[in-house]
Amino acid sequence: MRTRSCLSVVVLLCGCAGGDGGGPPSAADCLRGWWTAPAQPCYSPEPEFSQPDCQQLTIKGFLDGGAYYTGTVSVSYQVRTMSASVPITLGTWRVVDANTVEVVTPAAGQRQVYISCSGDRLQFGSSVGMNRAAQEIAGVLNTQVTSGTTSFSAQPF
Repeated sequence: MRTRSCLSVVVLLCGCAGGDGGGPPSAADCLRGWWTAPAQPCYSPEPEFSQPDCQQLTIKGFLDGGAYYTGTVSVSYQVRTMSASVPITLGTWRVVDANTVEVVTPAAGQRQVYISCSGDRLQFGSSVGMNRAAQEIAGVLNTQVTSGTTSFSAQPF
């Protein structure tokens, strides 16, 4: 009588949420970067105001090291410049839990805000939903704030 031997191999693949395993990103990973609210008409004396396509954008930045920026910029895609005549406010941020972020700014102090973040969309408290900033806008903002400049005029992108 013959006997057959059989060898079974089980391969288990797994990933971790927020890592390279393809799971959902953590709240901090999702928040990190620059965000813009829907564009509004320009009403400030920025250089872009004279352009027919001038847009005013409310911005929020959640950067590495806990730096939080909030403010308003004027943008013209026609002449490809951006300005912030009122300084962008610098504060701090940290994730409290999956749906709460704590932000601290000189004007508003410390507050905890409900968030819902998914890829390119951010709901920040009860404000209008925000979209991840276009690369050219984020690039100018990163350049300005890393050089310590929070007020600028007609920066090209």
